[in-house]
Amino acid sequence: MSTDQNAEPFKINITRLKDLPPLNTDPLMAKIEEKHLTVFWGGYEYAVELERIKTPDRALAFIAHIVEKDWKDMTPDRVSRLIRKLQSHFKWPTQF
Repeated sequence: MSTDQNAEPFKINITRLKDLPPLNTDPLMAKIEEKHLTVFWGGYEYAVELERIKTPDRALAFIAHIVEKDWKDMTPDRVSRLIRKLQSHFKWPTQF
């Protein structure tokens, strides 16, 4: 497989991220209130203090932790939207 063929799925995923609906249209996905992020997936409510995930590397560790769970609503779309929600909240720069 050539490098160009490997790059194409990545381009498709980036396009898909741009086409997602606004983050606030899915109230059951996740919410940020005061000092906590709460994720609602698969009938579970999972809260974490924002202080624990305030940097991209700490947020990535948290996301890696929750995607190991066997929750039925754990979809790539929701994980992507959660990343975007955290990025927006913490005002992390985007670089692609």
